[in-house]
Amino acid sequence: GHWACPPEVRARLARDPDRAVRAAVARNPAAEPGLLAALADHDDPDLRRRLAAHPNLDAATLAALADDPDANLRAAVAGHRAADATLLARLALDGAGAVRARVAARVDFPPAVRAALVAAGATADLTGFAPETNAADADDKAPDAAALDRLARGGHYGRLLAARHPGTGPDTLAPLAAAADPELRRLALAHPRLPEAVRALLRRAGSAPDGQGFDPPGPLEPGDPARLTALGPWAARLLARHPDAGSDDLASLAAGPDPAARRAAAGHPRLPAAARAALARDASPDVRWALARRDDLGPAELDTLAGDPLPALRLAALHHPRAPAGVAARFRFDMDEDVRAAARAASDRGPATGPAAPVTPP
Repeated sequence: GHWACPPEVRARLARDPDRAVRAAVARNPAAEPGLLAALADHDDPDLRRRLAAHPNLDAATLAALADDPDANLRAAVAGHRAADATLLARLALDGAGAVRARVAARVDFPPAVRAALVAAGATADLTGFAPETNAADADDKAPDAAALDRLARGGHYGRLLAARHPGTGPDTLAPLAAAADPELRRLALAHPRLPEAVRALLRRAGSAPDGQGFDPPGPLEPGDPARLTALGPWAARLLARHPDAGSDDLASLAAGPDPAARRAAAGHPRLPAAARAALARDASPDVRWALARRDDLGPAELDTLAGDPLPALRLAALHHPRAPAGVAARFRFDMDEDVRAAARAASDRGPATGPAAPVTPP
């Protein structure tokens, strides 16, 4: 961390396996922008927070750090002296109020950007929303449909502004009505300019009228599965639960980016075997739990769940009604005490004569 440390030594220490050494390099006031950019590629949250405060960061590294899920880190980026107007405009739409407040407090935050956001319904400090009656101010100040569409494609705050604004166009509102965030769905579904065809599609798929939960679904029409998949995460989750969903649709949803849709697909009776096998290794424990509750799992899925890193899921595999004979022996030397005890009890009982008791997730 010493300022006089030679550049070649700093470069070597930046690759050190010890995180404390890398953190010291990140604190070094003489660290070059390129070296800091290389350190920013690490997924160590403490290291990235230190980097966000370093005065030598360049604009490209700041922009990369602005994508971090840590709101405190993004707030540090918003306050960095090297953050340019483009990055500030982007962070002004951030989903975290603390980030937007840091942007709004800067004397170099472009007045035109602030004025455009206020005209769209933001408060001047970017932490809230103006009364709805003032959301569309005078005609010469109100944003047009194209500007509102750009807001909807920005950060979460921008999407909320677009969903609340009376001038937002139908094509912009449609994906907001199928967003992952329930507040966005509520606002979009209550908007008078949302196309009735979108509203009817979501209702057929099983959405409550306000998008805050599920209602009994109706029959899907031809083309509905493709329309739901393309509309947004909420629509995909509805399709994954729908009794009319086809095996190809479910396989696609099971391989998709939304964990909630994968979780719903994991319990669907039409889910293909290959998709079940993939979900047994899913990164989300909730998805693996949904799969473990199925009573039709085959040997391959049970074998994968028996090696799950979560002890509770290994217990689910042990107690599954289709667990193969002798499976308890596999768990006798498990690392987890509860799993070992359950394996001993299962061995003492001998072969099961009926369905095992369900295992409750922790």
